[in-house]
Amino acid sequence: MSLKLTELTYQRDSSDLFSRIAAEPWSVFFDSGFPNIDTGRYDVIAGRPFKTITTVGETTTVTDQSGKQYNTTEDPFGLVRDLLGDREKNLTGLPFCGGAMGYYAYDLGRRIEQLPETATHDIHLPDMAIGLYDWVVIIDHQQRKSSLVSCGR
Repeated sequence: MSLKLTELTYQRDSSDLFSRIAAEPWSVFFDSGFPNIDTGRYDVIAGRPFKTITTVGETTTVTDQSGKQYNTTEDPFGLVRDLLGDREKNLTGLPFCGGAMGYYAYDLGRRIEQLPETATHDIHLPDMAIGLYDWVVIIDHQQRKSSLVSCGR
């Protein structure tokens, strides 16, 4: 697998670019706050991960692009690492070139240590939701460049 870097037209407001894929499954937009915050540098946009990994309690569900899925009780942290596999070294000079994006909720910590259960479970979200992405758009507001980085999956 080799990294491919394609320069895109720079746009000051990345939300316009994200709006084109916002409805796609598992779309993500890490917004630096630029242009509203002049110190923001990188925006990161991706969508349609090749795998998704969600954990609720002791069960983790892995789903591929075709919708095929399986459940496991493996350590979710190790599972993400294993599913990422060997990654090519990022020689692009950009802060990210594809891989895992998502969140680990506080309650996932129960998988590695004893934590008190004092809060009410009033929000029904997974303890972990990670997408594995083989492409990403990086907008560098400092250099005024936009790049599509892909792994060629």
